[in-house]
Amino acid sequence: MIKALQKAYEEEMNEEATLLSSGGNTYASLLPNCIAYGAVFPGKVMTAHQKDEYIEVDDLLKATAIYARAIYYLANSEF
Repeated sequence: MIKALQKAYEEEMNEEATLLSSGGNTYASLLPNCIAYGAVFPGKVMTAHQKDEYIEVDDLLKATAIYARAIYYLANSEF
């Protein structure tokens, strides 16, 4: 699954993905075979789950394209 998500990012962004691991507790730890996958683009302020959380429209559109491609790859893969 991680390779499919990485491929979706790299193909949409035309750059190598930097994979990150969080030591924090996420919903992914509660579900079997689950990966937390979100849009934090290089050089951008991380506002997710903070007071006055926001995302710039251009980043939202990029993230939507990445998610669509990722869903396609995941739906067409056998795990």
